[in-house]
Amino acid sequence: MSTPDQTCLLFVQLTPKAEEEAAFNQWYETEYIPAFVRDVPGIVRCRRFASLDPDASGTRTYLTIYEFADEAALRRGLEVMRSRDQWRAAWKDWEKRAVASISDNLFRTTVSIAGSVRS
Repeated sequence: MSTPDQTCLLFVQLTPKAEEEAAFNQWYETEYIPAFVRDVPGIVRCRRFASLDPDASGTRTYLTIYEFADEAALRRGLEVMRSRDQWRAAWKDWEKRAVASISDNLFRTTVSIAGSVRS
């Protein structure tokens, strides 16, 4: 049976340029993401994933998932993100020099069904 769940997600999928991947990941994971989680209200959790298989150049695609308590928290969080000129400037600099492709999208929960871990 499904459980009511108001969780909303911001998905950011990107592929860094091969020559900037390590430097970009260092900045993104140690500065950018922690600042968002600390300073954006409503973020419940953030997780980042790397593709299991790199592309032909050896570069991986990354997926960052920002989890918000509900849609109102997501909308407030997006406003905070847009209002931070320092974050936006740093992001634009990195995006221009280090990101080969990027996409993002917003999602809300439609059903939540707990599973069990099996070996």
